[in-house]
Amino acid sequence: MLFRNKFTNQYEFPTMTLYNGDNFNIARYRSFVDFTKENFKVYYDTEHPEFCLTRPFHDYERSNPKNKGLNGVRTFYYPAFHFRGTPQVFPNNRHPYDDFLFATKLNVNQVVNEDYYHAIIHALKQY
Repeated sequence: MLFRNKFTNQYEFPTMTLYNGDNFNIARYRSFVDFTKENFKVYYDTEHPEFCLTRPFHDYERSNPKNKGLNGVRTFYYPAFHFRGTPQVFPNNRHPYDDFLFATKLNVNQVVNEDYYHAIIHALKQY
């Protein structure tokens, strides 16, 4: 499941800020609730991130005063399986996403840019 970033108009895996005092499991749950309001369920097959990416800030992130003195974003990814329910995304001011789509490993290259594709493709599982 890839989400469209309304500022860059690019599809990407969803991300959310890890606040001081949060652990990965709290942040993972908080991001899922913020994105979906739990209208559908997912199953995580591991308690640990599958892979990590780093990138420089997007322009809209660079202008955020909370990011002053920081160089970029490090994102940890958890694989999840759609368990039940109808997926929906609820746009809000805690994340920059306004739409989503499902893409398989075989067709993810058709919806993400080339740099992002090369960063994620080897970590994706084939089912």
